[in-house]
Amino acid sequence: MNSRFYSLAINIVKLFRIKICLEILALKNFVSSKKVRAILSKEVFVGDGIITQQIDPRSNKKLNTSFTESFNLVPNQLKSLRDMYFRFEILIWAMKQTQGITGGGRTSGIVECGVWYGVLSKALINYFKNQDSRTFYLFDSWGEKNFVIKGFYKKGNYKKDIYDIVKTRFKSDNVSLIRGELPNSLKNNLPKKVSLLLIDLNSGIVEIQVLKFCWPRIPKGGIIYIDDYNLAFPKVISSINSFVKQRNQNLLIFPTGQAIIIKS
Repeated sequence: MNSRFYSLAINIVKLFRIKICLEILALKNFVSSKKVRAILSKEVFVGDGIITQQIDPRSNKKLNTSFTESFNLVPNQLKSLRDMYFRFEILIWAMKQTQGITGGGRTSGIVECGVWYGVLSKALINYFKNQDSRTFYLFDSWGEKNFVIKGFYKKGNYKKDIYDIVKTRFKSDNVSLIRGELPNSLKNNLPKKVSLLLIDLNSGIVEIQVLKFCWPRIPKGGIIYIDDYNLAFPKVISSINSFVKQRNQNLLIFPTGQAIIIKS
């Protein structure tokens, strides 16, 4: 056997042994924790990075139905999307909180930057059907030809164009789909007031560009929802923290990794 190949094989075996040992140690610590065992014995919800014995959001029939019905035409293999009940609950609160920022038509709206299949927006539309007249303005490339993700994360997203699927998903809703590269696509397409802004860009760069563009149109009491604030994206965390500090705002962080700003 080639000595170089043999040495490589030995190193791979060593790495696997180390990995297995670390996993065994983690499992030992996990099982030995009385707190963890107590929670697991009474857990009512597991998903989206958390285990809780306090509340199961699925027990709210309207919430559960609105969320589960938002997956029409979404590929079945995208399993992690189906755990986002607590994110949806946060946004239900944010919708209710900002309903007083009205005006109708293009004067006040809900803006989402970074939509993908639009599960959470679709779930909100389901939940507030006939109860909220605000238009949803959804900004994304949806895999447009020659699109390249600008930032540090999720470089492999959008291997195919899903725009036609998204159009079908929202065809009967009060929604404006704006296709293009952010933040340029915001120009001439934003409502006069942005009462609720959803950001899910997985970038670390574009989030701040979007925030700077939208900030003047967000009135006092308007809410910004940051979907991936604390989901192993350090550049997102540092850039958002800097933006918040510079404007003397406060950030509320949730255990599922999201954060909100209520403009003061």
